[in-house]
Amino acid sequence: MKSRSRSNVIPNFVVKRSSSVRQDLSPDRSLCHKVKNDKSVRGEKRQNVMRNLDLVIEELASSNSQEHLEHAIESALEAFAHTRTDLHDEEIRLGADIATIKLLDRTLASGKLENLVSLCSILEMVFRCSTEVLQLSYSSNGPEVVALLIKVIKECLDGMIRGKQVALQSTMKILHRFSSGVRDAKNDMVHNDELLIIISEIASKDVGSGTREDSMGIVRNIALLNKQNRIILAGKSCLLDSIVKTALNEKSHYKVREQCSAIMW
Repeated sequence: MKSRSRSNVIPNFVVKRSSSVRQDLSPDRSLCHKVKNDKSVRGEKRQNVMRNLDLVIEELASSNSQEHLEHAIESALEAFAHTRTDLHDEEIRLGADIATIKLLDRTLASGKLENLVSLCSILEMVFRCSTEVLQLSYSSNGPEVVALLIKVIKECLDGMIRGKQVALQSTMKILHRFSSGVRDAKNDMVHNDELLIIISEIASKDVGSGTREDSMGIVRNIALLNKQNRIILAGKSCLLDSIVKTALNEKSHYKVREQCSAIMW
């Protein structure tokens, strides 16, 4: 996976600091909290927000102890919990997605999963960005991210994670966004048998209507791309069986059933 810096797309007003200076600084969580939903943030105040976001992301990227990591996660959860698409764009341009993906990979490899739910939440927040920037992120390491998210989903379905419903919800939201806004993701996903099998499994489990709706939304987006994708999906018998059963199940949420009906139509 690539390093966190995307210097070619980082705005000119973001001031880069040396690592020795960064070690003496901590993110001002209240700063992002005060302005993250304020559409009028401009000029110097915006520069301060951007510098603070850069510190939050650098703290994630440089976490070298459990204590440091937990503090970085806490800062990121607060700093990224907003609805400002433009700020999520800047978070990705500053490398928030790459830093979080690396931590997610490291966590899965270690088998110590206590921070997995929080990392999935952070990644889901960051990916609330614009479609253009989402495409930029996917072009960097999209298939690797999807592979990591599949590992997370497997851990959730195996019942190995405390708070697995939240982690599962976050991962499916990310995959749904990829399938909604990134053409390359749709083309990759239709050939990803592991993902399609997992989606068919989720469709038949009690994982919450939102998560099941996301899973069917992914299939619908893949199918709508082109005729070839629909032909490929038609050959996935386990997936089709799950879609039909879910659509006919009166206990399924009506939005989930609508997604299933749209796929079959």
